[in-house]
Amino acid sequence: MKITFICAHDRNPEGWQEDYEDKGKFGNGTPEEIIGRMFDNFNSTLRPGELPRRLIRIVSSDGEPAKHIIPHTWEKQNLVTISDKHGIYDKMKCRVCGIVGKRFGLGPEVQRDLKFRHPAHESCTRYDL
Repeated sequence: MKITFICAHDRNPEGWQEDYEDKGKFGNGTPEEIIGRMFDNFNSTLRPGELPRRLIRIVSSDGEPAKHIIPHTWEKQNLVTISDKHGIYDKMKCRVCGIVGKRFGLGPEVQRDLKFRHPAHESCTRYDL
């Protein structure tokens, strides 16, 4: 199984695309589970100076585009709604993948912060697979 995915680390939060040819080293399961185990292995064996990687999203598996979008699980970060020159908003953070943004008004829409505007951040990465 060939899996194409986008991953990132703190020095490159926008991420980059990589391919992985699965030969069963990280067990069976969904592409997210396989890549999750691969990242767990990589992050547990970091050398000095290496940053832990995180999965942004699966692009395709066996040449087929990924067909699922996992929504972010937004949580309000401030106790009181903020009012400043930018408007009235709440600071929000995804409980699962940690990206941040702002929610203006009472609607469910969250505007991701500038460093997370890349389309790869539209859906959530589940680190708990």
